[in-house]
Amino acid sequence: MTVVPGALVFTIERSALVLVCEMIDQWIAQANGETAASSVQSGTASPEPHAPTVLVVDDEPDIGPMTRDILEPYGYVVLPISDPLEAVRLARQRRGAIDLLLVDVVMPVMDGRELAHPILELRPDMKVILMSGYEVSGLGETGWPFIEKPFGIEALGQKVADTLREGRGPS
Repeated sequence: MTVVPGALVFTIERSALVLVCEMIDQWIAQANGETAASSVQSGTASPEPHAPTVLVVDDEPDIGPMTRDILEPYGYVVLPISDPLEAVRLARQRRGAIDLLLVDVVMPVMDGRELAHPILELRPDMKVILMSGYEVSGLGETGWPFIEKPFGIEALGQKVADTLREGRGPS
């Protein structure tokens, strides 16, 4: 390998690379007049396993990126959002799956429990985990799992994996 002085060297994390490859497959399929699914079935593209996607909504700007840093090494695609209304827009417009909503309960614009309902109307198969650094009453009534902030790396990874494996719970 030859190293060129002053050359820009960068790395792409696996989850980002998977997303780019999926988009390229879709564009190639569209150019050929077929759907991406039919190109996979015909053998022209190799099927990639679905990387679970987690939408993180927290008004604290550091929580989303920190959660991404924790979950991406586990193979998750993480979409950090700090504005609840932007989260609803993303859930409405995103073409790919969103498997899990990890949402702060206490936010100034909208309570995380309130936010989960319109997003679940758009994506009924999505699962929900509530999080908070405050003591909040009535969380058990939602039936959704809860994780207390600050959370550890292993605790968050385990909670997300368990929730994705189990059901969404009542809404």
